[in-house]
Amino acid sequence: MRFIVLKKFLAGWSAAILFNIIPALFAITVGYDRGLFVLESLPLVLLAGVEAGFFVFIYGVFFAGLELIYGVSQAYPLFEATQLIDVVEFLPNANKKYILLVAMYFFVFFGVVFLGAKLSRFSGKFSLSIVVLMICGFSLGEKFNNFSYESEKFFILNQTLVGGVYFSLEGSRRFNNAPQEKKEGGVPFALWEHSNVPMNVWAGGVLPKKILFVMVESWGMPINQEEYIYQLRNLKSKKNIKILNEGLIKYGGGTAVAELRELCRLYPHALSFRDIPEDFAKNCLPRKLRDEGRLTVALHAASGHMYHREDWYPRIGFEETYFFDNPIAKARKCFSFPGYCDVDFIDAVKNKIISSESIFFYWLTLNSHIPYDARDLKRRDDGICRILGIEARDRCIHFQLLQEFFSDFAEKFDDPGVKDLHVVFVGDHSPPFLGVGIRKYFSKDDMVPFLYLRVGK
Repeated sequence: MRFIVLKKFLAGWSAAILFNIIPALFAITVGYDRGLFVLESLPLVLLAGVEAGFFVFIYGVFFAGLELIYGVSQAYPLFEATQLIDVVEFLPNANKKYILLVAMYFFVFFGVVFLGAKLSRFSGKFSLSIVVLMICGFSLGEKFNNFSYESEKFFILNQTLVGGVYFSLEGSRRFNNAPQEKKEGGVPFALWEHSNVPMNVWAGGVLPKKILFVMVESWGMPINQEEYIYQLRNLKSKKNIKILNEGLIKYGGGTAVAELRELCRLYPHALSFRDIPEDFAKNCLPRKLRDEGRLTVALHAASGHMYHREDWYPRIGFEETYFFDNPIAKARKCFSFPGYCDVDFIDAVKNKIISSESIFFYWLTLNSHIPYDARDLKRRDDGICRILGIEARDRCIHFQLLQEFFSDFAEKFDDPGVKDLHVVFVGDHSPPFLGVGIRKYFSKDDMVPFLYLRVGK
């Protein structure tokens, strides 16, 4: 009798431990925060122990989905489980590599789930061997439990051997330097408590008649300043271009969060961007400039369905919007993310600005979006990466994508026809990489660069 009880006990715990292997290894590889053993797997101890193989499988499927949500919540900390429908809407516009990766994750995990279900009928010796192997794995301890680089707190929760698949809005706020309290009435928006670029470069004064505001996808501040200098060297060498200001700005969250940070000085607590309250929307920069009689234009090479930009761009003041389905000009389709190549739009943006007496042109770039694809480069040259000590291939491609955009912009806008245009470049967030080791080469202080310049006199 005692042997039977021990057998069921070992079978239960073996199934629970087995279910933690795939997500734990994935967390270690990619670098998101997860305890090696999570509390949500404890029901498997009972289910497998009583040889309820079918229910082990059913719960395992639920557990796999829960793990995926948990991982996504750390890649994009604004994510909430109740917003799954919103995320599903974005899938047709997502990079096919990500869809394949998710499919592979579930395929492998379902194999583990099936094995866990079968485990409830295996012998006590087999169960005990699984436990011993996992204990040997746990003995590596510190390596498996240290998913961050040095003292960097890149993730939402603390790293522990035993944790929970837990993600909360409060954790997202701490991670994103966000306000601790929501606005009264439960409105999912609050004021961004740090400064943004308009506060730094215009400080409440009269704004120039012509402004080009460029939000540069994944433009982070490299620790090696030579990388930053090289990215901008062509831009800074042009006689028709004068640098007025440059520095660092605090960021938090993903790209859409950064857009609201700069355009409205808002921080969203949810994915409901289309529901920006009128009291907030009327204070957004493009809305104010439009009301003053200025032409306001927004451009993004991806689908307007992503994060419902086609809905909230007009709400915050943009008269004209250009997306994937209505591009501002003919352009090549690029590979990093479904959309057009940014460099092919430079001439069209310049001509639109030249033909307008007073304009606020907002441009959210796309091609430096993860996964960084070498096919999006017109002039690939890995030699500069070797000179700068950039070893990882993804980081080299990411660096060149940014450098090429700034260089092409400089060549096209170094034009006597462009007069008294004020340009802002600012990063949305530090570049994400699949691999925690690469992220150590960028600012650990949640800072991104900005550059303010004037083209022509």
